[in-house]
Amino acid sequence: MQLRDRTLGVNPALKRKRVRSVNEIVKPLFPLKYSSVENNYTLLTLEMKGGYAVDFRLYDEGVAFRMRTSLPGEIEVMQENAVFKLADSCDLVLQQPGGFKTGCEENYSLVKSNKWKKDDRMTELPVLIMGKNQNILLSEFDLYSYPGLFLKGNADCMAMDYLREQSIVNSDTKLHIKMARNGGFAGVISQ
Repeated sequence: MQLRDRTLGVNPALKRKRVRSVNEIVKPLFPLKYSSVENNYTLLTLEMKGGYAVDFRLYDEGVAFRMRTSLPGEIEVMQENAVFKLADSCDLVLQQPGGFKTGCEENYSLVKSNKWKKDDRMTELPVLIMGKNQNILLSEFDLYSYPGLFLKGNADCMAMDYLREQSIVNSDTKLHIKMARNGGFAGVISQ
């Protein structure tokens, strides 16, 4: 993650690792279907030198990760990147807006991962990756003050870029994903 005054994650150095199990019942403020939800996962926290940490949550049928910092004051995220290498050519279900100002109402299209080039239109999340034996849904969470992520194709991988003009966020907000504040990224795997 490139901040205005530094870049996090270029030469990562592990300071400490912690693993713990979480088994809790969450009671939604506004229950729609269930008045309580089981929240069970294993949490791996990698605290890195440089004032940041990455949390990985492993669920029975999914995985999530997000990044948090302990940097003082406000930070400005200038650029954020992640790359997802796909083992084989897969079908992707994408919603590809014409730009960043989107109402998230574009039709979904089916695109072959090895045909989605860097110059093609970007997609917003969620993205469904349909493989031979399993499906993976890439999505965001903690969206209440997070502008959203967009993906670009690269024919042999997907590059996730934190694409936006400018953003300033407080460092006292919660965790964030591999390269952004107060947001998250998750993958749900289904057979």
